[in-house]
Amino acid sequence: LASVSSISWLQDFCNMSAVSYYIAHLLERMNSADKDFRFMATNDLMRELQKEITLDVDSENKMVEMLLKLLEDKNTEVQNLAVRCMGPLIRKVKDAQAANVTCILSANLRSESSQKRDVSSSALKTIINELPPTESAVTVAVLKAIMPALLSILSSADADMSVLLECLDMVNSVLGRFPSIVGHHYAAIECTVLPLLEFDRAPVRKRAILVLSTLSGICDNAVLGHLGHHLLDGLSKLNESSSIHHRTYIACTGAVCKSAGSRLGTFLSQALPAIVHYCKEMQDDEIRESCFAAFEQLLLFCSKQCDETVVDEILKLAIIYVGYDPNYQYDYEMQDASMELDDDDVDDMDSQLSAEEYSDDDDMSWKVRRAAAKCLEAAVNTRRNRICEFHQTVIPRLIERFKEREESVRCDLFNVLLSLLKRTRVYFQYSSKSIAEKDQKTIIGSLESQMPALIVPLQRHLGGKSYKTKQAVFSVLSELQALAPQVLAPFLGSLLLNVRSTLSEKQTVGGVKIDALIFLRSAITAQTLDVVALQIPVIAPLLRQCIQDSYYKVSAEALAVVQKLLTLIRNGDGEINLAALDLDNMRDLYNCILAKLKDTCLDREVKEPSIMCVALYIATFGSLLQDGLDEGLQMLFDRIKNELTRLVGVRAFSVVLKSPLNLSLQSVVCDLVVELTTFLRKNQRSLRVDSLELLELIFQRSNSTQLASHHSAMVQNLVLELAPLLGQGDLQLATLAADNLTRLMPIAPELVLDNYHSFVDPAIALLRSPLLSGHYLNKLIIFFQQFWQQASKLEKITFQEFKQLLLAPVAGEPRPHNFAKCFAALILIQPDSIKPTVAELCRELDVHNCPDANEQARQFALLTLGEIGALCSIALNDLNVEGIVMNAFENPDERVKEAASQALGRVGTGNLARYLPFIVQQIQQATKQQYLFMLSLLEIINHFVSAKSPEPLQQYVEFIWKVLLNHAECNEEGVRNVIAECLGKLCLLQPANLLPQLRSNLNNSTNTNVRNTLTSSIKYTLTDQMPGIDEYLKDCIGDFFQMLKDSDLNIRRIAFLTFNSFVHNKPELMRDHLSNLLPVIYSETAVRKELIREVDMGPFKHVMDDGLHLRKAAFECMYTLLDNCFDCLDVFEFLNHVVQGLKDHYDIKILTFLIVIRLTTLCPNELLQRLINIVEPLKQVCLTKLKTNSVKQEYELQDELKRSALRAVIAIQNLPTAGKHPIVVELMNIINQTPELLNLYENVRWDPLTSKH
Repeated sequence: LASVSSISWLQDFCNMSAVSYYIAHLLERMNSADKDFRFMATNDLMRELQKEITLDVDSENKMVEMLLKLLEDKNTEVQNLAVRCMGPLIRKVKDAQAANVTCILSANLRSESSQKRDVSSSALKTIINELPPTESAVTVAVLKAIMPALLSILSSADADMSVLLECLDMVNSVLGRFPSIVGHHYAAIECTVLPLLEFDRAPVRKRAILVLSTLSGICDNAVLGHLGHHLLDGLSKLNESSSIHHRTYIACTGAVCKSAGSRLGTFLSQALPAIVHYCKEMQDDEIRESCFAAFEQLLLFCSKQCDETVVDEILKLAIIYVGYDPNYQYDYEMQDASMELDDDDVDDMDSQLSAEEYSDDDDMSWKVRRAAAKCLEAAVNTRRNRICEFHQTVIPRLIERFKEREESVRCDLFNVLLSLLKRTRVYFQYSSKSIAEKDQKTIIGSLESQMPALIVPLQRHLGGKSYKTKQAVFSVLSELQALAPQVLAPFLGSLLLNVRSTLSEKQTVGGVKIDALIFLRSAITAQTLDVVALQIPVIAPLLRQCIQDSYYKVSAEALAVVQKLLTLIRNGDGEINLAALDLDNMRDLYNCILAKLKDTCLDREVKEPSIMCVALYIATFGSLLQDGLDEGLQMLFDRIKNELTRLVGVRAFSVVLKSPLNLSLQSVVCDLVVELTTFLRKNQRSLRVDSLELLELIFQRSNSTQLASHHSAMVQNLVLELAPLLGQGDLQLATLAADNLTRLMPIAPELVLDNYHSFVDPAIALLRSPLLSGHYLNKLIIFFQQFWQQASKLEKITFQEFKQLLLAPVAGEPRPHNFAKCFAALILIQPDSIKPTVAELCRELDVHNCPDANEQARQFALLTLGEIGALCSIALNDLNVEGIVMNAFENPDERVKEAASQALGRVGTGNLARYLPFIVQQIQQATKQQYLFMLSLLEIINHFVSAKSPEPLQQYVEFIWKVLLNHAECNEEGVRNVIAECLGKLCLLQPANLLPQLRSNLNNSTNTNVRNTLTSSIKYTLTDQMPGIDEYLKDCIGDFFQMLKDSDLNIRRIAFLTFNSFVHNKPELMRDHLSNLLPVIYSETAVRKELIREVDMGPFKHVMDDGLHLRKAAFECMYTLLDNCFDCLDVFEFLNHVVQGLKDHYDIKILTFLIVIRLTTLCPNELLQRLINIVEPLKQVCLTKLKTNSVKQEYELQDELKRSALRAVIAIQNLPTAGKHPIVVELMNIINQTPELLNLYENVRWDPLTSKH
């Protein structure tokens, strides 16, 4: 070991010697009198410094001395290279040397030479940007040296303005990159920078505001409070200061509000009225602009802290000042609301508007109007509770101001209206049903009354020459269509004239055309066929023109409009009234699309919609095409043979075959089947699925018998390709293949059944799949029934042989339920075999007569009897089913007992009068088989609830209810769970009677087991819903969820899980109760020390948190509330508890990371205000390192936790301005500087799961 260490040391020494020799050579050349030698040597040194090298003390000192000397070189290029060397140099030298370099450069900032100051400031900036982001020794040393120097310069009275600007930039950069390292300088930075707000030069004041804004987002409350007091003092000097002073303090207030947000507290209550006062009293346009800019930030980032009376004042001012234009006299008034505009009117207004589009350089009023408009937009986006009020107050003012002469202001006004319409749509979506219906009626009525006045300026601007304004107008019209299509219906004709005008202009840019087509598509989607049919003479020529456009995106969007038009015609109510449609125009449109489709150089975005348009036209007007039908079908078939378009081609043929016209595909059907058969071998799953569905449609709609008789080879090849799909384990593909075989067997039985083992054997094997159930199982049963019917006719196989083939796997099958269902269904189509089969099954169950039967055989026999009894109860009338079941309950094998229980329940569904009293009687006797009889009862209840035919069971409901309640206090948890499900399902049958009883028993019971059972039963009212139950649940739901406050921990957990289910499935029932329940949910998110206990495990102790499951349930509820009841939440209160969860247990962290990701979409502005509190725990997770003795499972959990945290980081980065926030910048620097984290970050970034979130 000593020799190995010596060799390693010797190698390092040799490497260091070589580096020192090379650097000495470079330093010698850097002293050359030739500037080119100095440049090349400095460049070589920079490349050397970027390598992983170690410097000795002598080389380090000489290199630092030389680079500092080159900073004063006469050649600018050499100076610039020396500045660039400072970054990598600072990472290679010792901490003391780095601090020394920083001190020298900082001292140079006070030099008399402006060149020396500029070069030194550039070098310092390079050093700050190149410092390691973590709290490394070199970073701490450099910042310790530079911060006092910067603050000293900023506080000096004789500092040059350029130096002040550079110093402020450096302080801002330090605060952004290293907020935690310079935390002890916060107070000093604030005291130094605040006086610069009074500086006489605007650039310094602006930089000072940026520094204070960054500082306010990361500082503690004491520093923030002092900053707030200083700003209030500045705002209070109304008569003592100049307008520049006021603008500065108002702008600083807005910037601080943006960074600090809800932390400002009482500061806002004093600052807001002062700014409102300035806006009213000061006759200065720049001050007004600053006021409205501050109002915008306050509304966006401090919406909850703003007093509503002050907000009212802000809105009034904004509404007034969007029309503030004192230097211009508008010489036209709004056109009469009922007047319709022809082309000449539009042209006249266009020329008039063009003449008015000017701006005087000395006129600053447009900035006030723009700031007021942005303020209104902020109010609209943050005041969801005032949506109705905005429709009454804001829209009329916007209509009046759409005559605005400045394009940028005009677009901002349209953005206000667009935001209001979008927020209204979201409001209708997330509000409770009663509130939404009431407000929707009010808002729609308001829009209808305002539309005549609104449509005039919209049409006028569509006739103008401003492309930006046109795009804004089309966006507004599209949103109006989505929100309230009925208000635009009367004006659709005149608007389409504007669309025609826009699309016909040769100089119109592609973006405007696309927006016009998007509006046209939304109009067709939202309106009825009667309204759209009248406009086809206008729409069709426009679409033909756009389809032929050279810009592929315009062509693709036009084809999307055609798809919507054809879909509307095809899906219209009743028969299509061809007389009401312009068939000539539609035919021309079809020919245009065919011609487009023949072009072999089309983009994929154009090819695919072209194919679907041809298919939709054929499906809609195919009966009128005559000879053109074959041409269109051949065109579609040609696309199927192309690898790039075959999938959309298959879907196109599906559209044609689903047409009610029952079109003939005789010209292509044979070739189509052959081509589809080859697709069944392809790897692309979606192609195989669509091909199977299309084949089934072909056999269903076409003359399949004739097709099969003339093309036997085709059928045989198809069977060969279908057979392997049954054995691949993909249930969807397998059942689709079985459906096709089911349809083929009666068409060509001899051809299909020639080698039936190829598909019957894998189909039988598929019955063993534990995933096979419900719809898929029923499809497979029909397949076997069809096979037996056709095989028996052709005498391919006897029933006994088929039975042996089908039941061969049962002997080794632990769950033969699917085999039992299938065999019972086969028995019932063979009436002669029912009695012998039942007798044989009974013999297998008789232990005395058949002692050699294995348990799987008995299990299968019981299940089969149950299915036979359920489907044909008369077949078991002479059988002592009760005795058979009781004997089976004595079997030691649990699977046999379970099968007997299920069989009794299935038999009971077919004959309630006989079996239900027996089951209930056994439950009442509380025997050791009580749990099994409970399962039988549950099987019966589930059958009648899911079948939506509860009438036979209704007469027994009251009796069953009482019996179940009497056993709700059972100590056995399994029995209580089954009782809970039975009670919940019974409530679906008689909600008016049973839900009040459930509520009464829940409120009055003192038994913990009873409350546990009844609480669990509530969630089962959500499944298999019966009509009208919501009305009864509404009256009881509030009392049910009082169990969230129960003293028993387990009952509270069950109540939380039930609450989560209700919020997810029936949010409208929960909204009215959330104000009372949310505090309870939030209270359970905190860690309770009294629920944490220490368990002695012998050599070590283990900490158990009994409240973990309850906290997890509470956070799950919070996540669900975001999706369905977000409008009912106080976002900041919600965020407080999310921040707590970010520091909790592993399971809670994973949940809260998901919540943070969801919040980035729902409330980005509010999230930005808590960014420090949210990002800090994320950083801690990313930096966490496990102990060296950790096991593999711990490493896997930690890795998944980091992945979840990084997904949240990526979501936060996508927020506007979040990427520039100091705490986010610091975290990203850490990630970029840590190879392990960076690799994980890149993997997560491109993970499909991340894009899904």
